[in-house]
Amino acid sequence: MKRHVFIGLLFMMTFLASCHNAVDDYTEPQQVTAQPTVAPELEAIDSLMWQLPDTAFVRLLAYLDDTLCKADCDRHFAHVLLAELLYKNYYPQENREELLQAVDYFDSVMAGMRWADTRGADARVVSLQRDIFIAARAHYINGIGHYETDSIMDACKEYMKAMEIMEEWFDRKDLTGNKARFMALAYTHLTGLFSDQYLHEQSIYFGKKALEYYNKYDATAWHKAWILNEIGSHYDIMEKYDSAYFYYCNGLAVLEDTSNLTYRDIATRMALLSYNKNREAKAPLNQLYQLLAQSESEKEYCGRCLTIGGILYHEKEFDSSWVYLQEVFCKSTSVGAKKQAAEWLMDICKAQGRTEESSEYASFLAPFATQSENQSHLMSQLTELYHTYGQNSLKTEHRKQMRKFSKYGGMVLVALVMLAVVSIVLYIVHKKRQRHLETQNEEKDRQLESDRHAHKMKQAALAGRLRRSNETLFETGEKLKAVESELKKLHRKIASEESQKSIEQYRKEDVCVTILKTAHEINPKDYQKLKTDLNLKEYERFALTSQQKAQLLKSAENCFPNLHDSLKDLYPSMKGKDWLYCCLNLLQLDKMTICILLQDSYQSCRRRINNLEEKLHAEEGLQTLLLKIVID
Repeated sequence: MKRHVFIGLLFMMTFLASCHNAVDDYTEPQQVTAQPTVAPELEAIDSLMWQLPDTAFVRLLAYLDDTLCKADCDRHFAHVLLAELLYKNYYPQENREELLQAVDYFDSVMAGMRWADTRGADARVVSLQRDIFIAARAHYINGIGHYETDSIMDACKEYMKAMEIMEEWFDRKDLTGNKARFMALAYTHLTGLFSDQYLHEQSIYFGKKALEYYNKYDATAWHKAWILNEIGSHYDIMEKYDSAYFYYCNGLAVLEDTSNLTYRDIATRMALLSYNKNREAKAPLNQLYQLLAQSESEKEYCGRCLTIGGILYHEKEFDSSWVYLQEVFCKSTSVGAKKQAAEWLMDICKAQGRTEESSEYASFLAPFATQSENQSHLMSQLTELYHTYGQNSLKTEHRKQMRKFSKYGGMVLVALVMLAVVSIVLYIVHKKRQRHLETQNEEKDRQLESDRHAHKMKQAALAGRLRRSNETLFETGEKLKAVESELKKLHRKIASEESQKSIEQYRKEDVCVTILKTAHEINPKDYQKLKTDLNLKEYERFALTSQQKAQLLKSAENCFPNLHDSLKDLYPSMKGKDWLYCCLNLLQLDKMTICILLQDSYQSCRRRINNLEEKLHAEEGLQTLLLKIVID
């Protein structure tokens, strides 16, 4: 028994040692002296700023004119407030030098309270929470100053630093009221920053974080709608249309006023999403024309024109698209919108042979070619910052868990010691009972041994009979498999002969005979030139009529009743023109002949056939796949 108790105590000591190692990297909260309180006037201005920033700005300017801030805390806090109020009242940040000093000051204050306990509601804790909140705001507003001077990386670092401070020192349940408002604003700025660089996953992540905090205070409806629209737009660009539609619908749901700009922006995006998803232009364009008529500014008008022009461009209605895209290129103040319009206008010029007009767009787009390398470098730096921020967030969460573990660790360890002692006692009792049961079981085992021997003899006899039966069944099964195999071969041969008859019948159809005869007469003068030349007019006499196309489709459906359904199973979104291409390929026509018969450009014909081969997984070619499906 002593031996068992010793083993149990050894186990307990080993466990306690492991628990100690788990918290070696955690330092107990230090007792820090409370920081000096800020002037009541500044605290009042700070409270007013969140509701009436213009009034707070006037009061702060009056306070700075009338008062000389002798205390460092007051002076630096005043400049943080001044920078925030300049931004909220649409002024540039004019106190950069003083703000940077304030950032350093509050960072030093935080360094002196590392691992301090910020829980509770006494005066010391309230003072610590105030200084931490101000330090985070100092980094945030400093980031806005960097962003105003196009220092994207510095701005991103400051925004993330502000969020790391808040997430490290405050629990989520404590981030309410003005703190929640601050978190929402900072995450919104991060969303916009990554959105401007077309980093979609990061924009979605920070947008969802901002939305989480917008829901924690009485945020205005258009703020929520804007961030929902932003999240949905990035899902839209990534072609995750269901997610985009979900966020667009939520954005419209929170807006009671349907006449504001945000509502029209979301409605525009939903119309474009409908087109991208269904490739049906009529209904989206009708809605966009109505939204265009409701435009209240030149910027909004140009945005709607770009969307309409883009849909018309993709529908190859180049003349109509030209009108809207020209409006954007000539009137828009957005560089991104003008760039997109210029790219589409360049394509239209190439398609319509407007070589002289394309030079204007080419000269506008030329400087952007040199910016791609810098943009790529910036995107990679921002992505690295995002990953670093994610790792720091995980570390912060780990430190919080270790703080909680330290608080409750003593009670847990005592409970574990008691549990270990009880476990040892129960183990000893269990062993005694087990030995008693083993003695009884030995007697039963001897009796069972004789019964087991007799049972084995019976099993051996039964096993011999069962083995012979299995051998007979196996031989019968092999014969059945051979017969089944012969039947399958015969059925496949009959199906192949019937499929060959169907193919021959298809080629003998009147319309097929006509098409094959026409294909035989086609003799392009310059094969290579026709591959790049979009002008097929000299081959118009070979073009299939609408009646011939309809007869061809009907002949294919009559000769191969199941072919169309089999292709739809492989490629559910297959269109009517794709099916026409398949019918022509069943006649084993080459791409050049097909493009002349349908009067499509060679490039368009090749793209469609390549797309069909990709969607139908036709590694050996479209014609081979079609014949295989028909024969099988």
